[in-house]
Amino acid sequence: MRFELRRIGIWSLTRVSFFFHAIAGLVMGFACALMIGLWLAVLEHLPARYDTGYGTEAFPVGVMLIIVPIACSVGGGVFGTIGTIVLAFVYNLIARLTGGIELDLAEVTITTPPAPVDRTTPGGPAPSGSDMSVAPPPPPPVAPQSSGTDGDSEPSPMRDNLPPETDRTE
Repeated sequence: MRFELRRIGIWSLTRVSFFFHAIAGLVMGFACALMIGLWLAVLEHLPARYDTGYGTEAFPVGVMLIIVPIACSVGGGVFGTIGTIVLAFVYNLIARLTGGIELDLAEVTITTPPAPVDRTTPGGPAPSGSDMSVAPPPPPPVAPQSSGTDGDSEPSPMRDNLPPETDRTE
């Protein structure tokens, strides 16, 4: 499938671009604040002859970790979005003259995996679309108890506890 990108919607690009640049500015601002704080900590421990007067007393690192990321987030969101809008406008002008960018796309079929089988309870729900409905196994037979007699005429408790589908002949 061949498609051609002839125009970029400015308003939809503005919304996406603002949030993207604001988040990127926040991350970069936090990294910059950590680097500046580290640098100021190093400057503070220099010998007196190299003292520049810029240490952590002048710029508290805790305040910097709050102010710098917020400033970079706002600045990145605003100025990054303005730059993106300008580039989209220029692209739309050039695409009108040259025809835009051609994209060759392939259609992909997405298959969903089968539903998992519930094996937590015996005889639980079978997976949909299968004939795997299995009845729970019968209870185990009760072991015979010795009563102290010969047991010639008494019925066997083992025979009475057999499931109905088994043969009762000995």
